[in-house]
Amino acid sequence: MHRIILFDAPLSGELHDLLAGEGARPDSSGPLAWLTPSPEAFTAIETELNDRNVPFTVFYEIRPSPEDELGQLAAGIGLRDFAELEATPEDLVLACDERTLATVVSRKMATFLEANTSKMVFDPLVGHDGFFVITSVAELPDPVAVPQAMFLSEGTDGTWAVQSDGRELLSATNLRVIQEHGVVAARYCVTAGKVLRWRRPLIFSGLILAQLRAENIQGLLSSPVFLGHATEQDVR
Repeated sequence: MHRIILFDAPLSGELHDLLAGEGARPDSSGPLAWLTPSPEAFTAIETELNDRNVPFTVFYEIRPSPEDELGQLAAGIGLRDFAELEATPEDLVLACDERTLATVVSRKMATFLEANTSKMVFDPLVGHDGFFVITSVAELPDPVAVPQAMFLSEGTDGTWAVQSDGRELLSATNLRVIQEHGVVAARYCVTAGKVLRWRRPLIFSGLILAQLRAENIQGLLSSPVFLGHATEQDVR
């Protein structure tokens, strides 16, 4: 799990040299973001920044390595609005209906998912022959652990918008369910000791992600955002 330090303002030459001296480097996530190379380097940088009263925020990102087992990986995928695509039912399409937030798939994608997942239900997308919305998938039994919520907002229906600091962590039970079903929904998270109903993208297993990566998929908006593994302390 990589720690990314996000600054409020451009760095002075002195701070730039401090970070570079600890092996940190600018990160592709933004012009004010720096990626730290190790927990030890982060601790040293954090201590120095606090001593100098430099404001910063810490975010986390899980970046799998080639050595990681696919069965231990799980991620959400950002999807484009289906209305923006020019695709046919015989294309591999995985997109989002921005009006309803439903996940939209083409006939070819639905065939792939039916063969490689379980407990997934599709309904026809009204007005678009050969396209479907995913109406039901397997659900995680445990809340996803969010150790630090950067933003919380409750909707009128009791569902929360929850922005994490990049750490969204799965219990061992949840990971087994993802491995079993391939694609799942996470209806709840736990943060600051409270279980909240939230809305988040579907979670794909590492094996499904690897298969999708090998194909030309229309509708993918960004790289997968990987979830981590929780300890007992994380889920309290």
